[in-house]
Amino acid sequence: MEERILRSPGLVSYQEDATITFTSLLPDGRLQVIARITTRAVAETENQFTRPGCVGKKECIYDDATEGLCAVFGQSLYIDWIDPGWIDDFFKLSGNELNGDDGNGPIKLIKIE
Repeated sequence: MEERILRSPGLVSYQEDATITFTSLLPDGRLQVIARITTRAVAETENQFTRPGCVGKKECIYDDATEGLCAVFGQSLYIDWIDPGWIDDFFKLSGNELNGDDGNGPIKLIKIE
């Protein structure tokens, strides 16, 4: 994953590492997927984090993960994430790259075997 920087009032989040794993093909042609992302968040003040393990810190590194269902349309993928905190993704496949945007900014994932 190319680093992605997300800015909100008093907080900057650096999404530095992510994986998407396609786990199985369903009878209807969709794919089951699992995703994991590592974020390094930097706050302006020590009391901005509510996430367990981050409370009272100005910088915190944490992982998030969820499962989802992926539909493939030609060279495009739409992933509907189960976790309501994750925004669904739409990607274009080009060679060994997935390029997309979830509304928070561009996402570029590179296939590694």
